[in-house]
Amino acid sequence: MLGWMKKTLREAVDRRVGYLLSQQPPSAGELRLTQEVAELRALQQEVAALRGGQQELVALRGALAALQTGAPLSAGWNGEGHPFTYHTAAAVTALSDGVAAVYGFDVEGHIAEFGTMTGATARGLARAVASCNTHMAHAVQVYGQARRELHLFDSFTGLPATDNPIDANSPHVMDGVWAAGTCRGLTAEQLRAEVTAHLPDDQVQIFPGWFADTVPALPAETRYALIHIDGDLYVSAMDVLVGLFSRGLVARGAYIYFDDWSCNRADPEMGERRAWRECVERFGIVASDQGPYSIFARRFTVHDYRPDGAA
Repeated sequence: MLGWMKKTLREAVDRRVGYLLSQQPPSAGELRLTQEVAELRALQQEVAALRGGQQELVALRGALAALQTGAPLSAGWNGEGHPFTYHTAAAVTALSDGVAAVYGFDVEGHIAEFGTMTGATARGLARAVASCNTHMAHAVQVYGQARRELHLFDSFTGLPATDNPIDANSPHVMDGVWAAGTCRGLTAEQLRAEVTAHLPDDQVQIFPGWFADTVPALPAETRYALIHIDGDLYVSAMDVLVGLFSRGLVARGAYIYFDDWSCNRADPEMGERRAWRECVERFGIVASDQGPYSIFARRFTVHDYRPDGAA
């Protein structure tokens, strides 16, 4: 019924505007369009907006059908818009999937992000946690899960100096994209304001400082169910991974996300790729590769490891 009304309205508007514009040209004193025509044109714009809404509805129905059949929603960036905008949106989707998974699969621990910059993925994580608190409350009750917190780590002064030769010789450092002080985003106060729009203030912890200082200071009973590493550098990734795995702070079944997995030309001897490989070897990590997401990111699920790195 609504579709028929929209169609009828559109046809009536088209006929009326066509008739008014087909009349004799206005006199010199009537060069402006009449108020009636202006209003009708505004109405045409509203009709166009309705058409756009119908197209969006069709797209949403297609997405729902894809979910029901298990087909992927998108094969990736389709060339429209800024690719980094797509990357961020796809990362938020993948991280939100992970939040729902750790709630649904009873993975112990909090949600952590290392490297917050613009706050976009932190906002996505906060929104996902808030949604799961509501929509997956039954799972929380059945599993007896403790309330999860969102832990956000950042220097809030940009990247550290690249003294390590692995980072110093990486393409992104050599070309100046990753330099000391770059990638500086929101302040800690701004970040808190962004995420507490979704979560209560006491469900958010922010840890300002270098990962090398903040991670070792975490209480021994801390556990993480989902870890998002977005510190760009090899050293930063190692500060997080070694700091967490060496002390047994990564829960079994935890999801680990690497935002910059394929940066530095996807060189396995650079960045997050090298850091993960070395930690897998050092801690005997048994993990499932859950594959790529977004443009240059990758995720894993941890099954087992040796906390102290001993044989």
